[in-house]
Amino acid sequence: FVATEGPVVLFDYFSCEHLSDHSGVVDEVRPAVSWTYLYSGELTEQKVRRWAAGIADLVREHGGGINRIAVDHINPEGVEELARLGISIGNGEALME
Repeated sequence: FVATEGPVVLFDYFSCEHLSDHSGVVDEVRPAVSWTYLYSGELTEQKVRRWAAGIADLVREHGGGINRIAVDHINPEGVEELARLGISIGNGEALME
């Protein structure tokens, strides 16, 4: 998560915080919520809700009142859940390149 004004939050796998410690770019590391079916199976719906709630919290806290994010790639479940939480999504592929 990279806010226009605010922290850079890296969502990473458990016990991998040391991989970004030296970068000087990441302000905070949070545990990633793997919600693709491959990793979560029947818990996908529950995990996508948890993931989206975390993203929505960051947007509300650091988005300056704008509930919009840009994403390079996202599965449909994530789009639907963010929309349900009032977050709109734009294409962020060009920003990532």
